[in-house]
Amino acid sequence: NLIHRDLLAKQITHLNIDIKNPPELCLKTISKIFVLILCLCKKLIVLNFSDMFLKRQCKTPVSYLLSNNYIPSTLIKLKINVVSLVDCLYLLDGSLVCLLTLIINVEHIFHSALSIVPTKKLPRLKCLSFTVRNIVFEYDELLVSLFCRMINLEELKLYLLVGRFNSSYIDGIQLYDQFLIYMTQLKKFTFNIKSMVYNSDVSVELPSNEDIQHSFIGRGYQKVTSYLT
Repeated sequence: NLIHRDLLAKQITHLNIDIKNPPELCLKTISKIFVLILCLCKKLIVLNFSDMFLKRQCKTPVSYLLSNNYIPSTLIKLKINVVSLVDCLYLLDGSLVCLLTLIINVEHIFHSALSIVPTKKLPRLKCLSFTVRNIVFEYDELLVSLFCRMINLEELKLYLLVGRFNSSYIDGIQLYDQFLIYMTQLKKFTFNIKSMVYNSDVSVELPSNEDIQHSFIGRGYQKVTSYLT
């Protein structure tokens, strides 16, 4: 329909996509829908792609499409669920050059052979909400290096379950030394990082709320609220 095509191409700026996830709709089809939207909607600046309802969140494996195609995009805000960190990297290092806000849920974190080199800074990104649904064993190797590239973040939300073998929980001192030190524009940091230690030889001394707060205040953060469970 030419009228609908013209509407998508020239007028739509905000779009919410809800996919009820019927069994016959494969992940590759969902990915093609996502890329088609980016190609058709030339004025689109805000996209919620299948993350409108908690029980209807379709994962979108976009890396195999974006790795072979450069798709110009005007998006400044994206909310999406993806299969792996690789999909996230292709979104950030590929076509979405205007992106300011990314709200992303990642199913798995693992090492993968990439055709891109994810080392360049991401200075345009201002807000990030990053959730991983499964336990993360590659936190230090993969996630810390990603966050270090986001040098102009103003708001950061992290929701992680981290598996560790040679160390214990992650506190404010570690977070600062690993990547917060590079985020000089950061105004708000919200996180829920749980640690699971798989080593009986590692001594875990659980901190108090005051200990956690002090680990941030000692680094120059003025207002800190923590809740220990």
